[in-house]
Order: sequence, then structure tokens, then C-alpha cells
Amino acid sequence: GCRGVGPSFTVTSVASTEPGAGRGEDGMEKLQKGNVIMTLDNQPALELLQQVTERANDEDKTLLRSGWLLCGISEESASPPVEDTNIQAPRDFLIRQVVGLVPEPKAIVVGARVSVGDTFRFHVRAANTAKDDLKLMISRAKTERLFFS
Repeated sequence: GCRGVGPSFTVTSVASTEPGAGRGEDGMEKLQKGNVIMTLDNQPALELLQQVTERANDEDKTLLRSGWLLCGISEESASPPVEDTNIQAPRDFLIRQVVGLVPEPKAIVVGARVSVGDTFRFHVRAANTAKDDLKLMISRAKTERLFFS
């Protein structure tokens, strides 16, 4: 299982490393859909990753340093935090690997095509989250069996 680290962001600019895409001066073409996230909430994606890492709890920092950095992508637009808290409404994310970092222009390369306007969140792989996910699936299966058997 995975769990989110830090807040959700809106993808505001993407580029592509795919063959055939036109190239800008940084070697990438700005598009509506691509595998390179240039900006999140109009800020360089790599700078936001650094901020999220600095603010993470010790357990998440350990997982991040161990190479367990993933990303979640959702086509739903980002919901603002609940009033007076930093809690955001739960959502389903398509989890993909962060496959590279581009120091200049401070971008993040991900293992999926992302669209401008998608919701993006950094995630870590966590064994205890996998156990929680399994318990939830078992509970759902028991409930379904009760009502549909």
C-alpha cells in the first residue's frame, strides 16, 4: 500500500520527453499532457518535492531516502483543505513511479502521462498501509457476502 505525503497539488504545466514531440530551448515541449511535470500550483515541481520532504515526519523521510518515492495522479480537481485544518477530502489516486528529476528546469519525470489540471500528490510505499488496505478489502468482502449471499 501507499500513503500520501504532504498536500495535493494541481498540475499547471507539463512537458514530454517522448520521441516526436517538438523541443523548446530546455529540450522539452510544453503540452497539455506529458510525462514531465514542470509546475504544480504554478511552482517548480522539484522545489515542492523538496518542501514536502523537509516537512515530512521521520518515518516518511526514511522511506523517501530509501527510494520509496511514488506519485499519485487523479483526474479529479484538487479540493481545498477542510476549513481551519490541513486535511483534504480523500480521493483515489493512480499510483506511479517517479522515474527522474530534472535539475533545470526543476521538473519531475513520472511513469505516466499527466494532464494539466490533474491532481498530484507525493506518496511513499508503506508496509503498514498495505496491511490496512488488506483488512479493508476483507471487511468489504465480508459485508458483501452478508448482503448478497
